[in-house]
Amino acid sequence: MKKFTPFILIALMIASCMVSQARPSDPDENEDAVPADSSVSVIAWFSKRDTLDYWIYQGEWKVNGQDTIRTMGINTKVRIVVTDSTSNGYNMDYTFLEMNADTIENAPMSNFQNVIVEKLGQKIIGTTIQFETDEYGSITKFNNLDQIKEQAESLFKEAMNELLSMPEMKLAKAFGIDISKISKLIDINQLVDSYLQELKWLFIRHGSTYRTGKICEHNEATETMYENDKCTKVGVDSENGTYFIATQAENIVPPSNMKNILGNIVDNIMDDEELAETVTNGLDSHIKLIGIVSSYFRTKFLIDGWPYSVLRQDEAMIGDQGKLKQTSINLCYYSVRNYKR
Repeated sequence: MKKFTPFILIALMIASCMVSQARPSDPDENEDAVPADSSVSVIAWFSKRDTLDYWIYQGEWKVNGQDTIRTMGINTKVRIVVTDSTSNGYNMDYTFLEMNADTIENAPMSNFQNVIVEKLGQKIIGTTIQFETDEYGSITKFNNLDQIKEQAESLFKEAMNELLSMPEMKLAKAFGIDISKISKLIDINQLVDSYLQELKWLFIRHGSTYRTGKICEHNEATETMYENDKCTKVGVDSENGTYFIATQAENIVPPSNMKNILGNIVDNIMDDEELAETVTNGLDSHIKLIGIVSSYFRTKFLIDGWPYSVLRQDEAMIGDQGKLKQTSINLCYYSVRNYKR
């Protein structure tokens, strides 16, 4: 059986949370952009001992028409320090400082999920990932992943033993979810990769040049890609030099694909085989419409190339029902040396 990492375990290592109880607003489409005949390059102007702290907020909502129900809320604080700066690039440390979860009123299953995320997340406080970038700020290498992998495997086993003895496990059983069964499916390599997700988002645009204004394209479905529409919008503040790059994509997913995706998840986490079969069969009556899977990714940069805001939003809808997940990374401490271009 192919291994997979359920959301609650993908999110636990680096995930973070949205503390607002309301559904987040739609991505801002009112950013002012300079004329489309110019461009912006994402280039790092960092220095040794630059230190930046970020709060990472992550929330998840169930969507039913105009109603939304918040099902998850976790926040994580991380620190980036430039440990060395050369003509060829930068060496940096990425350290987990703090993690905590929200309690969601009248939502026992959601709180159970948050307990798992927070419990496992607490295990990595103090963990530092060492990485390198090129001169533009694009990540080229992670230096201590073998050590991180060993640590992740050890901490995961330790955390699972603690979780299995918690009273909340009885609640999970009542919903037909067997955590011990999930733990056997976890791929440690995927778990380690989940440490890196938000870190990669901070630097993924470095070394690239973008045309300002708004550019949209439509792509037909292929054997490896769904039919999709994609728009990229780029703007610059002429007064202070800050700039943003935002990409929005919408994929159209056929009903058969949606059923397979959801069916695999049900089969893997449900403890009661008869219940799992009932739920899987019930998908036929619920998934008759095409699915719309959309994503929005926006990064705002200071003039020296440090990102000060990252927004990632993913929404999967079947008709007017679905799930919304949003991650927001915001700069909260900024101590850098002056630079000269």
